Amino acid sequence: MDNFYAEQMNDGTMKITLSKKMYEKMAIFNAAYANSDKANIKIDNIDDNYVAVFVKFKNAVTNNEAETFATKFLSDVIDYQIRLDLDVRTGYIKKLIYEKAFSALKVTK
Repeated sequence: MDNFYAEQMNDGTMKITLSKKMYEKMAIFNAAYANSDKANIKIDNIDDNYVAVFVKFKNAVTNNEAETFATKFLSDVIDYQIRLDLDVRTGYIKKLIYEKAFSALKVTK
């Protein structure tokens, strides 16, 4: 299985499978929240390596619209994953900037 796989289930639900090695839980949750206006989304563990995202659309969609949603959902997961990765790599710089910017506001007793 790849890092991303989408399939239509018999009950009209779409199942999107994502690799835990590639995407953190927070990135998947953020993408689910960002798309919660279009669908009800449930996230379940499959095993130690994969997570399943079950998508039940709020309105009827065509197969093409469902595929477009899956592609956008993956783009959102990647976007949020990049944000998390950047925060890990540059978070200390942000902390230094905040400390420098607000150091003059420190009140001493």
